Amino acid sequence: MKKTALATAIVSLLSHAYTSPVFAQNTTTETDETMVVTANRFEQSDAAVLAQTVVLTKVEIEKLQPQSLIDVFKTLPSIEITQYGGRGQTASIFVRGGSSSQVLLLVDGVRMPKAAMGGVDFNQFPVNSVERIEYIRGARASIYGSEAISGVINIITQANKHDDSIKLHAGIGSNGHYSGSVAVSKPITEKGHLKAVVGYESVDGYNVKPMPGLNDDDEHGFESYNILLGYQHQFNENWSGLVSTVAYTNETEFDNSAYEYVDPIFGSPERHEMKINRVEFLGVNSKVNYSNEKFNSSLNANYSTQDSYDFIKGTDKNATKNVTTIDQVYLAWLSSYELAQGLTLGGGIDYRQDKLVEAYGYGSVPYQPEENPRSNLGVSALVQYQIEAWSLESSVRSDDNNQYGRHNTWQAAAGWNFFDDYELTASYGTAFRAPNFTDLYYPGSEVSNLEPETSKNTEISLQGYSYVFEWSITGYINEIDNMLMWYTDYGNVNYGYMQNIGKAEIKGIELALGFDTSIIHHQFYMDFKDPIDKSGTEETQLSHRSKKGMKWNTSIELDAWSFGTQYLYEGERFSGTTRLASYSLWNVVTSYAFSESFKVNGKVSNIFDEEYETNVGYVPPGREFFISADYQF
Repeated sequence: MKKTALATAIVSLLSHAYTSPVFAQNTTTETDETMVVTANRFEQSDAAVLAQTVVLTKVEIEKLQPQSLIDVFKTLPSIEITQYGGRGQTASIFVRGGSSSQVLLLVDGVRMPKAAMGGVDFNQFPVNSVERIEYIRGARASIYGSEAISGVINIITQANKHDDSIKLHAGIGSNGHYSGSVAVSKPITEKGHLKAVVGYESVDGYNVKPMPGLNDDDEHGFESYNILLGYQHQFNENWSGLVSTVAYTNETEFDNSAYEYVDPIFGSPERHEMKINRVEFLGVNSKVNYSNEKFNSSLNANYSTQDSYDFIKGTDKNATKNVTTIDQVYLAWLSSYELAQGLTLGGGIDYRQDKLVEAYGYGSVPYQPEENPRSNLGVSALVQYQIEAWSLESSVRSDDNNQYGRHNTWQAAAGWNFFDDYELTASYGTAFRAPNFTDLYYPGSEVSNLEPETSKNTEISLQGYSYVFEWSITGYINEIDNMLMWYTDYGNVNYGYMQNIGKAEIKGIELALGFDTSIIHHQFYMDFKDPIDKSGTEETQLSHRSKKGMKWNTSIELDAWSFGTQYLYEGERFSGTTRLASYSLWNVVTSYAFSESFKVNGKVSNIFDEEYETNVGYVPPGREFFISADYQF
């Protein structure tokens, strides 16, 4: 949200008592202005961004005491999450009613390879390595290409080069939950900075899919090992570079039991089966950057690979045929130039190759690993112009993909500061999502020539600062055509496959309000939308999307004590054809700092032990406790 002198002064005074856990920009001052990278892929002030943006710093993330990125995302506006149980279980994210495949997840500006196989796999990434989160709502395909239909989330691991600390963390909680990490962030020369994080987490879990008489004593747990190493170097005033690697191995137990039933083709006996999904991820990233007062240019190279194994508990993962391996190579050259006062040009070229090296299944579409690498060349251009009370922005992008051909997108936006503390913005943009490897090669697939989904996104927003209130109201319409949907075919041995048969229209209004009552800071988010599936003869509500939701986050700072609450309400939704009831969740967090070095934290999640469902047949966590301690050298 754009800052003015009056608003900045108000927020600066309030920030001495409180640092917002949701809107980092609420604590911005003129000397420490919030900078955003994700909106247009080059660093610029939040005031220059014509999109609804939330930035969370490491301090603000830590105040939430999250065990995963899910805990963070649940506090952010216009995000709904469904999960097949507790920690580590598969989760899906819905931004403004868009599916997991229609929101782009980045790590340090590069999409994760898992997104090439299916939806956003944010539940796997270790939260202990995260330094910053930037969240952009709305279409950004004219900047990033495929998947950026409803929003972009960028998980940033690069440390502040001035940070000098060694931090030990240990925690214990409900359901046999243990975690520990060591994080080192230190300058090692006058121009170099090193970051290293090693972490471990283990959860005994609980029965996330109870089937009476079949799996009564089961517990579905989670175990994770993770490591991050990063080094950045300032060669001189203009040149800098960095190299980093992140790796993790996660194992999630899940239920594959089934009661006896009559299969339309084979028939299946009753079975009790516990399985494990093991994810092994490795990513290596490097970047060289040149900048001066007017020009900024960067060259980025990334390689990442992910192995995913599904196997019966107690057996060898290497013996299973149910394994998927994806390799991704990414190269990008991005630049921006201030041509004149208020006029900035930007753009770049990026190349990505996704390769499905190995895949399970026996679909009807022939799978030939050496012949199916998918390459994408994207070229984008951006112009921004600020003149008096007006801010104008336009971007275009062309993606040339060897699998589905060329796809062009564009976006235009304008902002008008009609009073000192009020701004009206409007934007229109097109976006798309390319078929992923799951769509093409999942067992039973019979269509190899799937086309991309397409969308048209219109948005208008009014935002301002009134006394101590920061507020915004945003309306949007997202029309999605050619949606990829599962077509059930009982004549097929595998029951169905993906087809371009979907059509949806999502209309919504977002309300945001931040204010202080004495020492308590409040942040409200309300979301009203009409997510309509227009694919059939009758319009229906899109699965897993509610029509209304609310979030209320509070925080208090009292000397060595800090307190916070997070409230979440989700309206009625459908899981397939089953109507799921609305629900409300409350979390409470507190911390006490014994000294500048030692702090003890406590968190109670779902404090009233609410019973609810986000997926039919799967039980979310009840009331959970977690206690942790941090010691910083």
